[in-house]
Amino acid sequence: MLSSPPTIVLGASLLGIPIAYILNTLKMKPNTHDMFTNFTDGDNTVMMLGFLSLGLMVLLTYLGFKLTKIRDKRPSSQIIDPLFFVFSICCFSSVVDLLIGLENDGVISGFVAFYLNDGEPYLRTAHGTCICYWDGTGHYIMYIYMLYSLFSGKSIRNCGLYWVGSIVHSLVVFLPGNVAGPYPVKASFLLNVPFVVVPIWSAVRFLQERPTAKNISAKRAEVRMETYQSIWTRPLDILICFYFIAATVVSFFRGFVALGCCKWYVEDYEPYLNDPVLYPKLQMFVYLFYFIPYYIMSIYGVIRQGCCWMNDWSIIHAGAAAQAQVAFIGSSIHHSTPIEYRLPQTYQAQCVFWVINLSLLIIPQFIAYKFMKRSSLFNQDKISMKNKAY
Repeated sequence: MLSSPPTIVLGASLLGIPIAYILNTLKMKPNTHDMFTNFTDGDNTVMMLGFLSLGLMVLLTYLGFKLTKIRDKRPSSQIIDPLFFVFSICCFSSVVDLLIGLENDGVISGFVAFYLNDGEPYLRTAHGTCICYWDGTGHYIMYIYMLYSLFSGKSIRNCGLYWVGSIVHSLVVFLPGNVAGPYPVKASFLLNVPFVVVPIWSAVRFLQERPTAKNISAKRAEVRMETYQSIWTRPLDILICFYFIAATVVSFFRGFVALGCCKWYVEDYEPYLNDPVLYPKLQMFVYLFYFIPYYIMSIYGVIRQGCCWMNDWSIIHAGAAAQAQVAFIGSSIHHSTPIEYRLPQTYQAQCVFWVINLSLLIIPQFIAYKFMKRSSLFNQDKISMKNKAY
């Protein structure tokens, strides 16, 4: 197991630590040879170093697979799942992002200062620090799980959909915020392109792998009774509908607050919405224009039943909500946020802030878990059973 493909990918990703340290030391050292100093100067060079590092991860993963095939005497024609290369790149990025978060908070030093100065300076913000922590911990754990599940022949579809929701949401807020914010956009901005293309490709793959309806004759009567009960006989589902209604109202209100309405709410409860970095405003717009349609369609799906998309999109939304709220809550209390934009210390503001944001964080996780456990509610095959029953 020590030389298995997942271990090779994870081991290669840890090379991000010495690579970052060596590049940073050579760049920041005053007496460094002029040749290297000139080589690492400029936005384009930082971008090229980033792409070379990502290419190195892919190469190491490929060579590792070839060596394990030779050692285990497996057929050379055996196809390597492209997801191994995807997770190789993403694992390396997660390690570097964790270094960025730790260096921003002063826990470590001398690893990524040159990248923050010459590459992506907006990662020094509270929002940048929080998304780096999430990528370096939450996403990295997902990669470990999915790598070993792939190697063991287990399905990674649910975890993959959760990861897709999380990373795509992160980029939906992060990339426009970089362009519209006060920080300069440099060539290293293009390093985010693979992390846009790859999750979209992965999402298409995972969604196409939706399991087809199977023979359920042994549980036909039980499933029909469970699936087609009236909403009024399902108290838990009624509460879920009330949550979606409440989340819609809150998202609608905060979206208009981000547009400049209800200044009293910003001043008294969530001043972070006025932070000039623009990430919190964009977060509220994502809730307004993307999450609200999901809430409305989910109310229909819970009442109507048989909507096969409900399970998948509840997982994607749970991942997006986790990333959104971790970044928003963390940024609201982070020391990098100017004190006038941090969470007020009044009891009333604390209560309102934590009730709203923890609800938007925790309840979607519960809903996704509940829908996965009762997937028969969202199987189109059960609809045909219902029609036959009548």
